[in-house]
Amino acid sequence: MNIAQKIKKEFHVGSQLNDYLKIKKGFLYYKDIKLMSLVEQYATPLEVAYTDIISERIKSLQKIFKDAIKTNKYPGKYLYAYATKANYYSEVVSTALNDIDSLETTSAYDLEIIDHLLKRGLIDKSLLIICNGFKHGNYFDKIIALKKKGLNILPVLENTDEVELFLNETNLPFTIGMRLNIDEEVVAGFENGERLGAEVDTRFGMSLKEMQESAKKINQADHLTLKLLHFHLGGTIKNTKQFIEFTGRLF
Repeated sequence: MNIAQKIKKEFHVGSQLNDYLKIKKGFLYYKDIKLMSLVEQYATPLEVAYTDIISERIKSLQKIFKDAIKTNKYPGKYLYAYATKANYYSEVVSTALNDIDSLETTSAYDLEIIDHLLKRGLIDKSLLIICNGFKHGNYFDKIIALKKKGLNILPVLENTDEVELFLNETNLPFTIGMRLNIDEEVVAGFENGERLGAEVDTRFGMSLKEMQESAKKINQADHLTLKLLHFHLGGTIKNTKQFIEFTGRLF
């Protein structure tokens, strides 16, 4: 069987590739849009962007969490935060703004976008802006500047240096979060609170000990309110059962 025959066998007439792409009579369709007709109209090379899929994906995820919250009688609520670093194109961000609950940033450049959206009237000052990433230099300065403008800024502190920065910013009240570094070694060493291997990589947050010590300092600061715990799970967690036990003790 040659390549052409294999393709024909796999992508037969009416073949549904996923929930939005399909092969129909030998042509690729996005839902009911025949993509070849766009090629014939505009020629190649051609990039096709269908922004409605952004809203569809966000609404789908919101429904999944809504159903899970109802099923498990969870007392809290789910907030969807769009990460501006995922795609900076104006048509993508403006589409996402129709359905999101907050925006998430990681750099000074992201906050320039936030400032631009505010000036254009596409967002208002009440929209929650969650600031992840290393907050030093221009990024820290921009956080302070937008906070002074009255924006709803929530910095997530990545390390103890950032904790000190915001402890010293006594003239501005901040609701803040902290990022906990969770990986296999942290989970395994939870009993004695020590990491089993190398030093914690601060790109992924603070160690448990650092976070506990920082939380005490923040609790004593009148201008800071600790509200958010952030951590990221990926391929670093291999023992799911051990991780569930770890989080149960943590909270």
